[in-house]
Amino acid sequence: MSRTTAPIKIAQKQQTKEVASLETETAGAHLSGPMIPSPKNSQEFNSIITKLFISKQEKTMSVAICSALSGEGVTTISANLAAILASQVQEKVLLVEANLYSPQVHTHFRVPRTPGLAQVLEQTEGLESTIHKIVLPNLFILQSGGPRENGSLLIGSKQMEELVSKLKQKFSYLIFDTAPVLKSVDAAMLGQQVDAVALVVRAGLTPRDQVVKAKESLVNCNMGGVILNSV
Repeated sequence: MSRTTAPIKIAQKQQTKEVASLETETAGAHLSGPMIPSPKNSQEFNSIITKLFISKQEKTMSVAICSALSGEGVTTISANLAAILASQVQEKVLLVEANLYSPQVHTHFRVPRTPGLAQVLEQTEGLESTIHKIVLPNLFILQSGGPRENGSLLIGSKQMEELVSKLKQKFSYLIFDTAPVLKSVDAAMLGQQVDAVALVVRAGLTPRDQVVKAKESLVNCNMGGVILNSV
């Protein structure tokens, strides 16, 4: 099969089976200030939440949000999903900044970058001292703890596996903001520890062959679907 760098648009019918089981346009999703989602995009995010979380009817649900490349809107989408989900449910929601190379979640919610996930995995800090309760009801943040050159070693560690298990006992919904699939193996490793993985594709910009490569890298993960970010 020939390879192409033409951009792929997930909403096109002929691409549905190839790259996605979930197609949702986020229509320029952004946070209009810390923690407050833009009302004009709430319907799109509600659709994603229903398909990824609510429709599963599980007591707990953990999802890793990733993309093939950087700059596709993973952090913005993760933050919006967490904020809207927390505002709708009577259960605790935790957003984990699991991108240990270029973490951005903490800037959206204006929480300190350290201590955080890295320190927990390095066993220099306890979990209780690193999780932040956000003003929004039911929403908590576990920030990255700062960039790490050995991020893959931490994400793929036994400590991370144990941490995910522990977090599932403490929170009903877990959203992991992860590093780009084609830049590290972190998302693929974490994807095997969570219930589902959602791949963000930026409409008109993400090359088709990069999307295909990303899906191939996630072959051992439970794919929840693809989120089309039409920014």
